[in-house]
Amino acid sequence: MTALQRLPTVAWNPGESPGPEARPGTRWIWTRIALAALVVLGSWTALAQDSALAAPLSLSEARKLAFLRNWDLLAARSDVDLAVAQGIVARQFPNPVLSLAESKISVDRAHGSSTPSGNGYFNRSYDTVAAVSQLIEIGGKRTARRDSARAGEAAARERFNDARRLLELGVTRAYVDALQTDESARILANSAAALFQEASLARLRVRAGDISTNDGTQIEIAAERLQLDAARAASDSTNARIRLATLLGEKTPVASLAFADSLDSLGRSGAPSPGLDAASVAARPDVRAAEAGVRQAEAGIRLEKAQRVPDPTVAVLYDHEP
Repeated sequence: MTALQRLPTVAWNPGESPGPEARPGTRWIWTRIALAALVVLGSWTALAQDSALAAPLSLSEARKLAFLRNWDLLAARSDVDLAVAQGIVARQFPNPVLSLAESKISVDRAHGSSTPSGNGYFNRSYDTVAAVSQLIEIGGKRTARRDSARAGEAAARERFNDARRLLELGVTRAYVDALQTDESARILANSAAALFQEASLARLRVRAGDISTNDGTQIEIAAERLQLDAARAASDSTNARIRLATLLGEKTPVASLAFADSLDSLGRSGAPSPGLDAASVAARPDVRAAEAGVRQAEAGIRLEKAQRVPDPTVAVLYDHEP
């Protein structure tokens, strides 16, 4: 609303008849309404983005957010668009060239450029040449260039699929790591609290002579060690949350992510991992991207070999010399 408060306002007394210079026009009113709508829409968008991470986040929702907002995946998608554009360029024929040349222009006033036909522009002794030329590629250059562009586009698409696969794996690992460290921190904190309670009882037993001072000290040391382990697990949980927020495309990652899934629910819904047979390996996007890269390199080699064959150029010229 700050932008609206800075707008100049025009006021008049309702009891008086406002003049044309004091009465706000219809265009001005609609401008203020449009600006107010833009401010409200921006606020709603910001609240929607904030609420996406403020509410408890499930693993499927985290994957969807990462697919929409992760910067590395967006860069891979732009590489696909660039490869598609290069494929469109590779399919086109070379453009014809239009040239116009003018020569035999006299710069000496003593020797003019006029001819017996007159001193008009087309009657002067200028040598005017207009030409239209067209390069014709031979030797399979255009075919090799199209094959290279087609293989480059396929490689870019497979790299995008591989980036999506790695992103899904990274989000899943960060999500599960955060849940595991949360559970570890909870268990260690409960164990430390139980040991501290046992240490307090051990101090009473030491006073009563039931156990030695050394035994009571060992219990206190074990409790403090568990407390340090719980603090370390809480720090690991914070790091996992920040890593997950970074994968989700957050510009300022925060550690206050809440999770809707648990380790038990994820363990029950987990699908078995595929085997490492030949068909599964061949279907991996990184393997297919590498194969497309090989095809692109082979097409590039054919294109370089075809460059040894000179390309003819067909030209149509018009020469005017009075």
